[in-house]
Amino acid sequence: MLLLGFTEALNPPTGNWYQQFMPSIGNRQIADITFLDSLTGYTVTNSTAQNDTAYVFKTTNGGNNWFLNWSDS
Repeated sequence: MLLLGFTEALNPPTGNWYQQFMPSIGNRQIADITFLDSLTGYTVTNSTAQNDTAYVFKTTNGGNNWFLNWSDS
């Protein structure tokens, strides 16, 4: 029984998690991300300089696709 407990850590259970990618935002980092429900979410980038552009992206399909919703340029 003790040995079976260790094999679980070596073979974690698979789920519905997979890597997703944002549109090209240069070298900007994601400053915050929030979801209103399981499908609709928003993310914002930080500004790296005073005259830099910040972006707000929106998803309506759980993060599979992100679309530019607003920029301050």
